[in-house]
Amino acid sequence: MLIFDKAVTVLRAESYGFTAPAGGAMFYFFSRGTSFVRCEIRPSAGEGSYEIVVAEPGSAERVDVFTSSEQAHEHFLRVQQELNDQGWWGPHGRD
Repeated sequence: MLIFDKAVTVLRAESYGFTAPAGGAMFYFFSRGTSFVRCEIRPSAGEGSYEIVVAEPGSAERVDVFTSSEQAHEHFLRVQQELNDQGWWGPHGRD
């Protein structure tokens, strides 16, 4: 089971008005009870493409690749809604 107790987060999405460090990934966390889901948005190996990685407790990481930041952002919004519908609270940062 994956549990992220002391994770440090950098929150970012264009709609939130944050920017990512050059070449860096953005992390979002969702909580339910004492468990956490980690979502990571990061540049992919292909120029201009992005990966969204979702790590849920007790599951393998899911990795989806998108050819634009808009597609990645739209997918993240769907993932966020899916997690919220399953009772996960977030996205939020961790101390």
